[in-house]
Amino acid sequence: MRALKRLAFRDRLRSLSSARKSRIVLALDITNPSTNRLRREVRDLLSRTAESIVALKINYHLMLPFSKKELTEIITVAHSHNIEVIADMKLNDIAPTNINVTSYLWEVGFDAVIANPIAGFSGGLDVVLEDAHRKGKGVIVLVYMSNSGAKETYGLTVLSEGKETSLYHEFLRRALSWGADGVVVGGTRLDVLRGISGIVAHRVDIFSPGIGVQGGSAKEAVEAGADYLIVGRSVVRAADPTKAAIEIRSDSWIVQQKGTRSLP
Repeated sequence: MRALKRLAFRDRLRSLSSARKSRIVLALDITNPSTNRLRREVRDLLSRTAESIVALKINYHLMLPFSKKELTEIITVAHSHNIEVIADMKLNDIAPTNINVTSYLWEVGFDAVIANPIAGFSGGLDVVLEDAHRKGKGVIVLVYMSNSGAKETYGLTVLSEGKETSLYHEFLRRALSWGADGVVVGGTRLDVLRGISGIVAHRVDIFSPGIGVQGGSAKEAVEAGADYLIVGRSVVRAADPTKAAIEIRSDSWIVQQKGTRSLP
């Protein structure tokens, strides 16, 4: 654990993935108003799935009920299983606000944050990326969501340097130029995922949500280029979370990703 923590976030995650032969980022898709019950549920879930996952993703709606002490406790439990913890904030504000948010996240123990690129770099995410990388933390940029309505916005045609492109392609280009550690691309749109994978050519890691209940296939997402699979309800709400996590881990690990091409 100590040796891994000296590495950058992306390197730590890759090391864990290789050691556990897993691509699973477990999303805590839990709705429980009692913080005490939720803490117990998280402890139980991690004890049953730890060997099959590499990271835990906590959405901000789950952070709200917790005190700083309680949130730190949950992250400490994850770290005790050698699991990285990602804050799914979809961070989207001006730099002073963003850095205040991430400073708090790093203080309670988070290893990475998901950010929305719409705020831009200068005066938006610049200080977040600089501070995160200095501290060995990760910044994952949202490029294309997994819900069906995502195409209404991410698929919009925009002008970039006088040329027409899709909004999600512009987000991707910016994520690459900013030095992001990863990008979020829904596993429910294999055509989009495949195209992005070809452009990325492993320069950043692709995190794909929407696997399982939302209709995304773990095997097909990896074939299309996903490096990590964000899986929530298919494990969290399974009758046997241990078995569900093992099956997804095994099915997705043996799959080979498609070939890649250079950025045009």
